[in-house]
Amino acid sequence: MFEEWKVKYERMIYHILHHYQIKYDFDEYYQLALIKLWQIGETYDPAKCTNKDQFVYLKLKFFIIDEMRKRIKYQQRHQIVADDVLIPLMDCEDNTYAELFLEGVTDDLNDEERLWFNYAVIGYKINEIAEFTGNSPSTIKRWRRRAREKICKNYNFTFKSGL
Repeated sequence: MFEEWKVKYERMIYHILHHYQIKYDFDEYYQLALIKLWQIGETYDPAKCTNKDQFVYLKLKFFIIDEMRKRIKYQQRHQIVADDVLIPLMDCEDNTYAELFLEGVTDDLNDEERLWFNYAVIGYKINEIAEFTGNSPSTIKRWRRRAREKICKNYNFTFKSGL
């Protein structure tokens, strides 16, 4: 029975996902929608709702909306660090990161601090670096603090406050 429902309502799932512009986790949302479709098929009672297509559409639509809300709430609650870019703008005359590399800024940093610096220059955030490296965000923050201290001490840079 589910295979029939899947064939019949698969385009509807795609339509809903595209309508809400889900691109990043498209496959995951699609799988969740298929599971929800199976649940709808198990609980559907034609005596209570005569228009099956509209019933399925509304159930899937509101399920996707609820799932998006859950994910947004989860991200807001479990966001470890604010969404600011790690490498702050430096108060220096040239304000270019390329020259920092050319002058050998990373030579004074240990491997971990250099790893943080390289990711930060590219624009990654603390939680992303933590995920890439398999370390905790507090460890990444420690690398950042030590790297900043060395850069400030050795190259007379000052980092803007709050970053």
